[in-house]
Amino acid sequence: MIKLNGMAHIVINVSRWEECKKFYKNLMPFLGMEQVFDGQEYIYFVGSRTAVGIKKCEPEYNEHVFQQERIGLH
Repeated sequence: MIKLNGMAHIVINVSRWEECKKFYKNLMPFLGMEQVFDGQEYIYFVGSRTAVGIKKCEPEYNEHVFQQERIGLH
């Protein structure tokens, strides 16, 4: 059996960038993750053998909302 000990990385695309950036900057340290990059449209956190990126979505997707039943990672 293969044992997982972390995830290389995952990137979450968000539409309400300023709100989400503030939210994740508070949440990730609480989860033990350190912010290692802070860009205009991308922030990146590392911790516990895992990395998480938060990225501003492309403008044409700003009006799209999350749908649990759609294709994608849930």
